[in-house]
Amino acid sequence: MNELPGTLVVVALREESAGVFEAAGVPVLYCGVGKVNAAIELTRELARYALKGRPMPQVLNFGSAGSHRHPSARWSVAMSSCSGTWTSAVWDSPWE
Repeated sequence: MNELPGTLVVVALREESAGVFEAAGVPVLYCGVGKVNAAIELTRELARYALKGRPMPQVLNFGSAGSHRHPSARWSVAMSSCSGTWTSAVWDSPWE
């Protein structure tokens, strides 16, 4: 990701977004699975904003929790500004 968008979409795996964001021209930061990978990649990306003197972006974390093979799978979206404001939504898996 070369540009520094005002909204930063973070997704663990390309399979989770199915190319929807890219098709709409929305830049995506793919961070890999797990909290540690997400923390490392997001910190690295936010450091680019700081080093360039840019305001911090609104962060949109899009992803799934669980598995599409099991009925307990859930999708979630969490949005945050770097001021600490969070909004989230969770819905049932589209594969059920």
